[in-house]
Amino acid sequence: MLAMIALIPLSSESQVLRLGATTYSFGVFEGDDTQVLGSINDVAVSAGGDIVFTDELTQRVTWIKPDGALGGVAGKPGAGPEEFRSLSAVDFHPDGRFLVLNSNKLVFLVPEQGGLRFDGELRLEVFPEDYCILGQRLFVLALHDGKILHEIDWNGELVSSFGEPLAMSGEVSPRFQANMDFYSAQGALTCFSDLQLLIVVPYLLPEIRAFSLEGIRAWTRVQEPYARTTMNELPGGRYQVAADPKTGTTHLSLEAWPLSERTLVVQVVESARFGPEGLPTELRFFNVATGEPLGRQDAGPSHIVAFTDAQVVAWEDLPFPRLFKRQADLTIQLPRD
Repeated sequence: MLAMIALIPLSSESQVLRLGATTYSFGVFEGDDTQVLGSINDVAVSAGGDIVFTDELTQRVTWIKPDGALGGVAGKPGAGPEEFRSLSAVDFHPDGRFLVLNSNKLVFLVPEQGGLRFDGELRLEVFPEDYCILGQRLFVLALHDGKILHEIDWNGELVSSFGEPLAMSGEVSPRFQANMDFYSAQGALTCFSDLQLLIVVPYLLPEIRAFSLEGIRAWTRVQEPYARTTMNELPGGRYQVAADPKTGTTHLSLEAWPLSERTLVVQVVESARFGPEGLPTELRFFNVATGEPLGRQDAGPSHIVAFTDAQVVAWEDLPFPRLFKRQADLTIQLPRD
């Protein structure tokens, strides 16, 4: 039977994600080297059920087949061929290849019977934090020439740039503004093909912004009850993350993913320190077309990254890094009388 996780009711219709028993787990405390993980960075789940994730500590890419079998592992730390030094985002190319972001390069991996095969790389003019593919178009999230969103062609050339960094209120020094500009492009970028929208969710909340493919801002949503987490400027040109004056905590976005073509899920955490490890989190649901909140609920300490085939795919670092699936059921909660 599915176990209901705590729900915070809203006055309007809302999404509810019920989580049940764990059905699959990958990652062990000690044992087979391919199963001992370092620190999971990003996870992608294909429409067919393949899972691929990057490991920031071991600088490896791991592919898990839809049946749960290990498909292959690729990479190791270094700067040579078939090595990585700054693994981060991962996604699927429309032709079935895996794309992993390694500093300013997208590396292509081909899933084959014998494992993962390296299939070239695409060097970019920018250094992305995240990327997404919409049809055959590639978009990246990166601070470059005063903009945070950029379309890149498949030769690595810059096609267009748009999206202003988050505006600051009051007068700030140029160095302070530059620091905030940088954080404006640190977070998650999600593509929604039906609505032709790009959604930017900064790591430092609370603003979420939607842009058209032409660079027009469609909407901005400030997550309640948060005020912006910013930086304190310290003597000597140093900076320190400042707690939200409303809550006394730092609030961070852990994950952002499409529940459907019209629903965005953002997983957030509040921390008395700058770091999310092992802390309770909350799922927040948004209407992609308007930014309207559709519900929120407690989610525990795991990072949920996808909902597919009546299961959620999630990962956690404690007590040791592992990726797993849990039974899940999505329902709509109607307004209470």
